[in-house]
Amino acid sequence: MAFGLRNFCGFETGGLEEAQAVAGSPTVVNTNVRSGAYCLLMDAAADQYDMDFMALVLGGFVCFGFRTDDATPAAIRTILEIRTANDEVELSVKLNTDGKLRFTVAGNSTDYDGTTVLSDGTYHYLEVFLLAHETAGRAKLWIDNASTPEINVSSIDTKAGTALLSYCRLLGATEAFRFDDVYFGNDGGDPSPPFDPAEVFKYQSVKASATPDTGGNLNAGTWDKAGETPLAATATNPAYTSAGAGSVDTDAANGSPEGPKNDARIDGDTNIKGMKGISNMRRSGGGGSIHSILMGNDVDGTTTFPDIDPTTAFKNYFVVTESAGVVPLSTEYCSIGFQTTGAQDYECQEQWAMLLHVPSVGGDVTVPAALATATALSPVVTILTAWVVSASLATATALSPVST
Repeated sequence: MAFGLRNFCGFETGGLEEAQAVAGSPTVVNTNVRSGAYCLLMDAAADQYDMDFMALVLGGFVCFGFRTDDATPAAIRTILEIRTANDEVELSVKLNTDGKLRFTVAGNSTDYDGTTVLSDGTYHYLEVFLLAHETAGRAKLWIDNASTPEINVSSIDTKAGTALLSYCRLLGATEAFRFDDVYFGNDGGDPSPPFDPAEVFKYQSVKASATPDTGGNLNAGTWDKAGETPLAATATNPAYTSAGAGSVDTDAANGSPEGPKNDARIDGDTNIKGMKGISNMRRSGGGGSIHSILMGNDVDGTTTFPDIDPTTAFKNYFVVTESAGVVPLSTEYCSIGFQTTGAQDYECQEQWAMLLHVPSVGGDVTVPAALATATALSPVVTILTAWVVSASLATATALSPVST
């Protein structure tokens, strides 16, 4: 059964750019990571990190790496909550004082306890599934890709199905919780067997122009310099006078790191499950123009994604897709850039291309249908103040943005 990939995050930007909202003081650190260079650390009870499904879904799964240095806390700690569009908790996963996990599902008076004891200082990979019906819903929890569900709750009552699942909240505690390699999907079915643990890899364009970056800002010049993607806190890109587009491949000349081609961590085309583009951008003017993100690979070229309608304030814009012809193969490079139909007034601080990769360790994950054909294009496009899902799920809502 194919699931629709909705979102994923390995915290590889090195900051909080991919959060829907945060509370407390969550931090992204480069110590004790599960994969890549960074993970999320939350070491206070007030710490929260929200990620949205980028659609309202009736059934969904959340997979993530979790580590704590104290798996037997002084009190029961909540690790994760799946929340509805009405901001109600539909399901929560908690860490008991005996090191075992607990399921709490809305509408049920009974908590469901697992049997596996988590280890101190070790990443465990948790996979949570919930189908939210008014009656006969289902919930499952796997730990470390167990062959059978650690907790299997069938035919449970949940809150009204109209209160669809909206986002996932990761929570902190004084025991110092770490999270890494998170990914979401949605479906009305049942993931059996579970998905395999995943990794998130980052590729960033660092193209130099004829006038090399000195302060990290985009330089004036031709539109083919659009993909320089600097690492500066500010950007200055003078408005151009006509429409145009540009993208850059994350190859040896322009990528840091380059990839996925020549990336030894990638072990096959079918293990690349999706691509995510992250762009921190604004416009100076051009309110009547269409502003789009370009994303793809060096062989098939780039695909133009819907108008992101930027404002004059910097925001983070996301594109998530499983589509063949956009997602690169292991022999290809990522491409990312942007275009306008009018004055080229984009200002860009950073652009990243992320890949969701599942190592060849079990084979429980099948290639999504969207990856089987180049014509199937089902992207998700989002920014931190509104999100839009293409095709039949076109919806928008207001979120609580993270300032950058």
